[in-house]
Amino acid sequence: MSDKQSITHFGNYEVIERISAGGMAEIFKAKKEGLGGFQRMFALKRVSPEYAGNEEYVDMLVEEAKIAGLLNHANIVQIVDLGQIDDQPYIAMEYINGPNLGKAIERLRTRDNVLPVPHAVFI
Repeated sequence: MSDKQSITHFGNYEVIERISAGGMAEIFKAKKEGLGGFQRMFALKRVSPEYAGNEEYVDMLVEEAKIAGLLNHANIVQIVDLGQIDDQPYIAMEYINGPNLGKAIERLRTRDNVLPVPHAVFI
């Protein structure tokens, strides 16, 4: 998917915005609605459409989900689903609202600064 394209739905998920893209995948902020107005936000990581047919990239996404699924820590998002919609493999993860750590670190780097050790340890 190019930056000019946008999706509004991915299976049962309503896509709110694209958070990031790069390498072999893209990540979206998405919402899923349930009975009685129940709503929950998710981060959807899917293999980019141009790579969805490439078994190597699909295997990498599956392995990532398997490994992340073994981890249980308050600072690691949980995997809630691994599947495929319209021939596009995806991982659904809990969505954590907050600043993007990668962007914060890059901002520090442009100012010739680094993340203080106590902050890094806390994260």
